[in-house]
Amino acid sequence: MQVPEVRYATTEDDVRIAYQVFGEGPPVVYVGPFFNHLEVQWEQPVIARVFERLAPYLRVILIENRGTGLSDRIEGIPTLEERTTDIEAVVDAVGIERFSLIGMFAGGQMCIDFAARHPDAVERLVLANARVGRALQAEADALKPDAPGELAYGTEYEQKMIETARHLGSELTEDDLSALAAHSPSAFNHPEYVQWLPRFERMWGDREMIRRQAASIAPLEASDIAPTVQAPTLLTHTADNGIIHVGYGRLLNQLIPNSTLLEFEGRDQHYWLAPNWREIIDAHLRFIGQSEIEVPVDRRFAVVVFTDIVGSTESSMSAGDVRWRELLDIHDTVAQRVVGRNSGTMVKLTGDGVLAIFESPSNALQAATELERELRAVGIPIRAGLHAGEIELRGDDVSGSVVNLAARVMESAADGEVATTASMRDLMLGSAFEFESIGSRTLRGFNGEWHLYRVGLP
Repeated sequence: MQVPEVRYATTEDDVRIAYQVFGEGPPVVYVGPFFNHLEVQWEQPVIARVFERLAPYLRVILIENRGTGLSDRIEGIPTLEERTTDIEAVVDAVGIERFSLIGMFAGGQMCIDFAARHPDAVERLVLANARVGRALQAEADALKPDAPGELAYGTEYEQKMIETARHLGSELTEDDLSALAAHSPSAFNHPEYVQWLPRFERMWGDREMIRRQAASIAPLEASDIAPTVQAPTLLTHTADNGIIHVGYGRLLNQLIPNSTLLEFEGRDQHYWLAPNWREIIDAHLRFIGQSEIEVPVDRRFAVVVFTDIVGSTESSMSAGDVRWRELLDIHDTVAQRVVGRNSGTMVKLTGDGVLAIFESPSNALQAATELERELRAVGIPIRAGLHAGEIELRGDDVSGSVVNLAARVMESAADGEVATTASMRDLMLGSAFEFESIGSRTLRGFNGEWHLYRVGLP
């Protein structure tokens, strides 16, 4: 999809707001994060795919908030009312009178305020991982009492953003990576996204602007406004969100009269990174467009690798919760590194294992055997199963018989074994890999017997 042209609208207080228009269908104004750059965000496939998913069904007006990216810089700390005029200016410039709104994160507060002020203009309202403000923090925390952590909204999050502004745009520090793991852990399934983040940050603006944006988030308050919203409202929230925890979504559901809350599995605040991103976006599309959404299926050849930790249930009980969590963190770090360096794609970390795909059979075999060896060296025994063929890609997830068969091969593998089917062995004829027959097996869900082989590093 071609990057849309950047246009500008001017607010009543003479601030130019950058925006883009793309897609076909009912109009929707999309208010994203306060730290952004309209053009640069299209460079990243995990962000662009969200817009590409919306485009066939909606005419999207994508707003860049004041003070960041291509919009004018801000003086002082803008109020919620001043920020809401950004939406007013853009819809006037586009020439639409009735439309829906999608508000993400703090952008949700802008959309709540606009919907309350302009009830005749707003058809439907979608709030994704949104919040109201700090006034009702205690009520939100009570709705998810185990959620708040040191990075949670309402604790020290905004202050940490202000403090870290001094090095934003440079190489990510260990603290940065830890924070990313806390609020959007699926980012590490996309190494290219993590590598790209410093460039994205450099395009937001200078350090003083970032400090002002961070400082402006804390005072935004929509708790008194939310009960006056008349538009039908859909709330979507990741259930284990570590920044804006789901208690805020539940609170909004109580405050907004005509609202529905959908809680989605996952921890990601930046839900476009999540394995179930399409499920979340499709919920938005169905709510706004009131129509059935096609689920595209892409079929392609791949080698599927499944692994799991041998005796994980017993190991977790004997190790204890803290040590087991440490072992899982080591496992995940090693797995991501090994899959990445062998040109694979990490589909998901399964809790005690890995699902990854590879274009090259030799890369898949190399990754599986290296992973078994490196994890065994740190006291984490695994087993692995591989199979090759056409798989179905649905967003970030994969499915099909090839995937299921690889999982069954793994189930048949012995402790510390990398097992594969005869078809994988045939693909590697003439290679230096060693294939030792382990006999025929009956695989759950598949007819007949399958001859399996144990794989060794060349």
